[in-house]
Amino acid sequence: MIVVRFKNLNVGRSRPPNKFQTHSIAAAGNDLTYVHYDDLPHGFIQMTRHSKRCLESTLEIARRLGEALKKTRAAAAKR
Repeated sequence: MIVVRFKNLNVGRSRPPNKFQTHSIAAAGNDLTYVHYDDLPHGFIQMTRHSKRCLESTLEIARRLGEALKKTRAAAAKR
């Protein structure tokens, strides 16, 4: 699971994910990646045409997701 944190412009501060939920997921033996983008607003993935920073961050998420899917496929093939 990949958790992304971003700046919530509506309240002017970063909004953390539910810590109980993320800790529970990790404690259950699941692979958890936490990524923090304090300088980007909610929905930045849709702003890649207008911002190099948004594009770079979106590509980073895509890369991390691809790596996680490869691990999942490899684990499933071993079953």
